[in-house]
Amino acid sequence: MFLGSLLLIIPGIIAYVAFLFTLVYIAVEDENFIASLGDSWTLTRGNWHPLFGLLLIIIVGLGLVSTILSVLASFIVNALAGPAISTLVSGVITVPFSLFVLGVTAEAFVQLRGSDTAV
Repeated sequence: MFLGSLLLIIPGIIAYVAFLFTLVYIAVEDENFIASLGDSWTLTRGNWHPLFGLLLIIIVGLGLVSTILSVLASFIVNALAGPAISTLVSGVITVPFSLFVLGVTAEAFVQLRGSDTAV
């Protein structure tokens, strides 16, 4: 069972990093879905390890900090004001972290795109 899970998780991580910029190509370059998959694959080719390291640091590091802050705030606010306010506070805490991840991803796209056009 562990081996089966491993055989699904590892290719999923590889695909996630390879197709990281698919939505950027769709939104910014106005490409269709298939073309954006190909362009994202091409852009990340040869840069997979640095992108994986960057995502690992950002998602795991900021994800842990965001989750811990969100859970602590939820417990405190839930005890004082109730579950509805607790959910709102949790969202307010996680939104800046999500925006930071989006900004880092956009900067990685710009840098890779710049090095790609210089070649």
